[in-house]
Amino acid sequence: MKKYLRVTIEGKVHGVFFRQQTKKHAIENNITGYVQNCQDGTVLIECVGEEENMRAFLRFCHKGSPAAHVTNVSIEESDQKNDFMTFNIY
Repeated sequence: MKKYLRVTIEGKVHGVFFRQQTKKHAIENNITGYVQNCQDGTVLIECVGEEENMRAFLRFCHKGSPAAHVTNVSIEESDQKNDFMTFNIY
């Protein structure tokens, strides 16, 4: 069953290749959607994927890239039922 999630990540997540690593892990787990830096210093991810794949992808989100320091991850089911074709960085 597909999950549609909106994930907000807090911590040291800008300037540490977080978005690039997120895209890599998304592709490895067949997740589509996008990742973007937000002006408040967080990273936003809108994503779609099968539940099992999403669990593996979210494990990465809690850890982040090697230079990142994730302090909080907020996950909410999205009511936007977008079927993204790829995973993009904005």
